[in-house]
Amino acid sequence: MVVRSSDGRQRPGGVTQGDSGSGARLAELGQSFVRLRRRCARQGRHVRQLAAEADRIATTPTKPTARPGRRQRAALDTIREKVGYHTAWARWSASVDEIVALIDRIARYPARSIDDMILKYEALQWSLLDDGALFDRAVRRQVVAFRRDLVALAGSR
Repeated sequence: MVVRSSDGRQRPGGVTQGDSGSGARLAELGQSFVRLRRRCARQGRHVRQLAAEADRIATTPTKPTARPGRRQRAALDTIREKVGYHTAWARWSASVDEIVALIDRIARYPARSIDDMILKYEALQWSLLDDGALFDRAVRRQVVAFRRDLVALAGSR
């Protein structure tokens, strides 16, 4: 939501230039971001473990080998259902949707301090690096290096 302040400028989410509560609100969003980021990581590890377990069961020599193609995919899908992969994946996917919406809210608040900038950077980094949207290793290194510079600047105040 975009709102016009008394000076005619547009502000995201109803936050005005003189809004002293926006820093506190951004800090609250930051705490939620940290919690959701941990949850997504934990659920992602669980999904990968279940996928590996299903693959291990599917390739066990005691099972008759299925022909490659549709039957093999159907068998793997059935095994994944039995080990709980689909349920775990749905939970992880819902958490990712939740963190993406939260990152959008964080991006709408103006940064009022270096700590706010670090939070906004962390959210952007998750979107680009942890979510797998960015695959270029050189750009990945540049993004990580920028974080180091930003944190060093925050520590030097």
